[in-house]
Amino acid sequence: MFTPRIINSYYEITTDDIHPLPSIQDMGEVARFLYDRDDAWPLPGRDFEHSKLTVYLLILNVFVSHNIDPTRHRTTINDARARLLYHLAHGRKMDLGNYIYTLISMLGFQTDKRHTAIFPALISGICEAAGVQISPAEPEMKSKGPINRFALENARRHTARPVGAVPVAQDQPPEQQPAAPQPAAPPADNTALLRQILEGQAEQTRLIVATRTEMRAMQQELATLRARMDSFRHAQMNQKSRQRNTDIEQRRIRADCDEVKRRLDRCAGQLDDIHDKICRPAPTPSQDASPVDPTALSLPAPSDQNPGSI
Repeated sequence: MFTPRIINSYYEITTDDIHPLPSIQDMGEVARFLYDRDDAWPLPGRDFEHSKLTVYLLILNVFVSHNIDPTRHRTTINDARARLLYHLAHGRKMDLGNYIYTLISMLGFQTDKRHTAIFPALISGICEAAGVQISPAEPEMKSKGPINRFALENARRHTARPVGAVPVAQDQPPEQQPAAPQPAAPPADNTALLRQILEGQAEQTRLIVATRTEMRAMQQELATLRARMDSFRHAQMNQKSRQRNTDIEQRRIRADCDEVKRRLDRCAGQLDDIHDKICRPAPTPSQDASPVDPTALSLPAPSDQNPGSI
């Protein structure tokens, strides 16, 4: 019979000093531990986000997803897995057989075809220990779905013998008593494998941290380049504005120079006219004009009243 005790005996796990997993009432403490924040609090119906866990819990979750609770979905973490991570992170012993038995039992009630069988090595080992003959030469057949109560009932209906059918006699060897189940082989030491997995996860975490650090440095450098481009554009705009003001001032100076030049031209023209008037020769007397009598040009006699005047 498949029980948690058989799973524990297969893995050679004792059930001494087992601590129960945290209950629903302890989810507040679980949330604060997973997120490493004092203000973290679980919300009903919402799972925990994988990206917000600490680095240690990220590595532990990858290990749990491969060895204890197999799953491909790692974006979010439900309450059961969160309690398991909290339990393992505190170094407390758990009933692994009961936990795996619950997972396998719940898989039988899943109707989604995406859910596949879990722990194939464990199931095969227990079957071999129970005396189930597994021939390696048997052809592999594709599974028709999960093995649950409905699948077993359908199999019984299809394999039932018709009424009145007589079995055909065949040369069969005498029935032999089934061999007693042999003791399960001790599991191999997974310490080296676990160490290798943890080292690989630590290396991946280191690469992720290094990549994020490099990305932040590149983002800062990009921000610096953008700031320099903005300052260069502002300088260009200021230079264009200064050039525009310089052009306006040059046009104004040219206009003033043209005005001064026109005024100088007018002054030069006036000076030329004045020079022409000054330097023009006096007219010569005409031949027909009568000569002037010098005696007629007499000065007036001096007055007795004013002897000093002429």
